[in-house]
Amino acid sequence: MTPSSYNNQPWRFIYAKRNTLHWDKLFNLLAEPNKVWSKEAALLVVVVSRKNFEHNEKYSITHQYDAGAAWENLALEASSRIMYQSRNMIDKVMIHRENPIVQCKLH
Repeated sequence: MTPSSYNNQPWRFIYAKRNTLHWDKLFNLLAEPNKVWSKEAALLVVVVSRKNFEHNEKYSITHQYDAGAAWENLALEASSRIMYQSRNMIDKVMIHRENPIVQCKLH
């Protein structure tokens, strides 16, 4: 069970499977040292959260917590099925400059 924040689910999982159209968009967000090992990953996932509630556009002080809890539940499920590795490895300068997340389909 994940906090739903007024049943809003303010998180999104943006993912790309290796050898697909969106792989390069997410892969190029990685910091250079992480590209070495992650190039063999089957899947890359970026977790984002909406800062404001949809129902009133007021700032949500829990949006990061809610997204973190959703990610934790996804990671727990993944660990019960397959091996996974979680890292904070995005090049924050690159993501602000290139802004490829808005170009990727939200799931």
